[in-house]
Amino acid sequence: MRQKEAAMRFAQEVDVAKQERQFESFCKGGDGISTLMKPRPRRFNLQIELRYRARGEGQWYTGTTRNISCSGILFQGEELFEPTTPLEMNLKLPKETMGARAAEVMCQGMVMRSEGPVTEDDAPLMASIISHFRFVRP
Repeated sequence: MRQKEAAMRFAQEVDVAKQERQFESFCKGGDGISTLMKPRPRRFNLQIELRYRARGEGQWYTGTTRNISCSGILFQGEELFEPTTPLEMNLKLPKETMGARAAEVMCQGMVMRSEGPVTEDDAPLMASIISHFRFVRP
């Protein structure tokens, strides 16, 4: 029984490592060149639900990405944070982005730009860098 559990954990580890390699490849644009060496990472117009909060705070807020790259996220959310606010963000990348299956990613970053709503029906807009990410295990 323990061997079976260990084998299942190993399979999950391999799967997570594979997803991380796929995400890194996605970030590099598939050409092996780090995003730090490129003028601007490729942006994808993906509308994905995300949860975000100021780092270390308890309350999560919901939002929707407008576009995402490996270095940052532009999103609209229910709560406006000022530039330089450290953030934690959680989002589920669809399987179309990751290949085999969807992946949940926890990101840390910082608000670089924020704009309040233009009308009452609008939501605040924020741009955050991604300084660190990790895959959340199922």
